[in-house]
This record gives sequence, structure tokens and C-alpha cells, in this order.
Amino acid sequence: MSQRTPTSFVGSDRRRRLTKRGTVIVLSVLVAGSSLGWIRANESLYYRISKALETYAEVFRRVSLEYVDDVEPEKFVRIGIDAMLSSLDPYTVYMDETQSEDFDSQVSGRYVGLGIQVGVMDSM
Repeated sequence: MSQRTPTSFVGSDRRRRLTKRGTVIVLSVLVAGSSLGWIRANESLYYRISKALETYAEVFRRVSLEYVDDVEPEKFVRIGIDAMLSSLDPYTVYMDETQSEDFDSQVSGRYVGLGIQVGVMDSM
């Protein structure tokens, strides 16, 4: 005697599998579509950054080569970086390697020397 599965259970199992497949396909399409939008937005951002850097490099090159006085390239770049960051807020700054090491030693809690302060106190 063979055991038969009722037809309604077989159909519902198949529907469940199709529903799962359909859900996976729909989610995959949505993820792919949103990823393409993100990629396009980033391509646009990268393009704009690239164009801005080309403009900056051209201005830098022309000023360095054609300005009436000599221009120190490192100082000129540093001034440009400082001006760029100061346009954001007063807290965003560029630190060169020496400044970064000094800052790290100040905030790391590792100090060398004595913590003594000498002063005159008023007598009561």
C-alpha cells in the first residue's frame, strides 16, 4: 500500500518554493538596481573630483612657472590645503608628520618629564 500525499500539500509546497524563488529574484533585482545607482553616483563624484584636481594642478603649475616671484611649491600646497580645510569648519586641520607625532604624544597619555608647576601663592 503506497502512501499518497494530498494534492493540496503538494501544491502548497510548490507554491512556497516558487514564492521563495520569486522573492529572491525580486530582492536580487532591487539590490542590483540600487547598486547601479550607487555606482553611477560614485562615478559622477569621482569624475567631479578628477576634474577639480585637474583644475587645481593646472593653476598650481601655471603659478609656479609663470608668477613674477618664485613660489615655494611645498608652502604653496600647504596654504592651499589649509584654505580648503578652513572652509569646512575650524576643527578640521591638516597636520604634517611632526605635528601629528606631537599631537599623538599629547593625547596618548605618555609624557616624559616632571609635572611640576612653580609659582607664588598669596598668604592668608
